Amino acid sequence: MKGIVLISSFLLCFFAIACKKEKSSKPPTKTELITSKAWKYDKVTIAGQDAGGQVPNCYKDNLYTLKTDKTGTIDESTDVCTPSTAGNFTWRFSSNEDSLILSMPLIAGLSGSFKIDSLGVNVMKLSQTVNLPPLNLPVPAVFQLKH
Repeated sequence: MKGIVLISSFLLCFFAIACKKEKSSKPPTKTELITSKAWKYDKVTIAGQDAGGQVPNCYKDNLYTLKTDKTGTIDESTDVCTPSTAGNFTWRFSSNEDSLILSMPLIAGLSGSFKIDSLGVNVMKLSQTVNLPPLNLPVPAVFQLKH
């Protein structure tokens, strides 16, 4: 009789452990991704060409912090622009979360609504169409940020 109780107890423990549900690893939301850490300039392309040489150095060390309350800050770090680009802004997603709308420019010439090309744990790619002088032709500009 002891053997049956012992075997039954063993089997009960075995099935309890075997049937234990694993914790689901739910992917982070866009809000969680965008607000997890400060973002920093990585690169800019215009019409598929590197345009980093056209971006003033004072923008390249800026830190962009987006908060869950839909506010944000730009910290200029060590290389300060004249006039300063530091300050507070507001942000929001479009209704279907495929665009990011900012109340302050990321860099000169890139402001307002950005299409979210990709948003990951370490990299965010935003794009918008800009008019390229002198002919004012509409071309895609891609602004890439990193943590």
